[in-house]
Amino acid sequence: MAKLDGDRDVRKLSAVLPESERASDVGANEFDPLEDAKANLRLVKAALEDAVPREVSALSKRRQELVALIAELGGAGKEVSIADQLAERREARRRAGAST
Repeated sequence: MAKLDGDRDVRKLSAVLPESERASDVGANEFDPLEDAKANLRLVKAALEDAVPREVSALSKRRQELVALIAELGGAGKEVSIADQLAERREARRRAGAST
């Protein structure tokens, strides 16, 4: 049986996810990193509820990493480079000049 940190086995954590997410029929070409990160975050949150003090630090760090990854994959807080901003302004000026 596959073991996780401590004496928890995989079956305990997989019980947290709904049946639709446990049995994945998704093909290799349909892998969604964002959905995978969200599912992983749910597992970490559930593990934090039952964690013993020595496990909290590692789980908390993993939670922060997953939150950052989800924000990155979801486009939240996506930075626009200066080059992109300049190109956008140039295009707006070009369109404004073409319409007059």
